[in-house]
Amino acid sequence: MSIKIILDLNTDGASLEELYLSKAILGMIDQGFQSDQIETPEWIADKMTAINAEITSRCRADLERRLKLAEARAASYASREEKRDKALAEVAELKKRLGK
Repeated sequence: MSIKIILDLNTDGASLEELYLSKAILGMIDQGFQSDQIETPEWIADKMTAINAEITSRCRADLERRLKLAEARAASYASREEKRDKALAEVAELKKRLGK
């Protein structure tokens, strides 16, 4: 992967693998500058920030998706009485909000 590819990387369109690879390469470049006691170019820090933000966003979205699936599975395991109690609680809340 060349620096031009990393510079032109569109974080929105890149795969998660490309993001992690770019992050690793930029990290090595940053370490090289630091070990030589040279200031890291601003574009490296900017690109690393954008990549980290995109990775975090995608991981959070995946966790949210998995949470919804787990909640749906858990709800399907609920007993008949638990489902009725939940529905009655929702009815009561809606009536309260409607002033009935």
